[in-house]
Amino acid sequence: YTYTDVILSLPEEDYESFRDGVETIIQNGQHNHIQFHNLSILPNAEMGSKSYQDAYGMELRPQRLLAIHDHLEDVEAEEIDEWLDIVVATQSLPTADWQTAKAFTWMMDFLYFDRINQISFLLLQRLTGLRVVDLVHSTFADDLHEFSLLTKLKNIAFEHAVAIQQGGDEYIPSETWMGVYWPTNHFLRLTVDQDNDFPQLWSELERLTTRYLQDHDADIELTLLAEIFSLNRLLP
Repeated sequence: YTYTDVILSLPEEDYESFRDGVETIIQNGQHNHIQFHNLSILPNAEMGSKSYQDAYGMELRPQRLLAIHDHLEDVEAEEIDEWLDIVVATQSLPTADWQTAKAFTWMMDFLYFDRINQISFLLLQRLTGLRVVDLVHSTFADDLHEFSLLTKLKNIAFEHAVAIQQGGDEYIPSETWMGVYWPTNHFLRLTVDQDNDFPQLWSELERLTTRYLQDHDADIELTLLAEIFSLNRLLP
């Protein structure tokens, strides 16, 4: 098992170049995990100077430090919280683009690295030449009015991205699910799993991907596409 660290909001990085980097990592063989990090600012680093931040249009927000799966009651009992300044927008990655990029990282985790739809996306990339990152992007950025579950997941992701930009926590608290803070990709999976909605999710992914492939003139038989999604359903 290996993983690759990737930092969101680096100076001069925009949404397209960020996704280019993720695609390069995948095509070089990283299919286990990418650990996405917010860019954080330390006072004794070069990025800690106001002149540096102004030069790249960095927008900072303090964020409380939490651990994955921290218990809500333990966090509430803490007498002193620790905080870290994170970058939530830059000149090249403005507010709305940062929200999209953040949502993208969670959907990459959920759909690809958590194996929900990894086989389908990877096979389609090899067969059609379309990029994995573009297939993932299509699941939350396209017109989704026909796809109620994907719309629900998209709204969760974007609402939490906005909350982080306003100083919210990195993880989502849940009294329902064990009373802990969940990474957003885990929260998305729990949202689908609680009502046994995976059949609907895979159905929506197959229909949306079929539409995406047709819109991009991808040469693949629909029978083969159906078999690819059938294979993926057997694996998680």
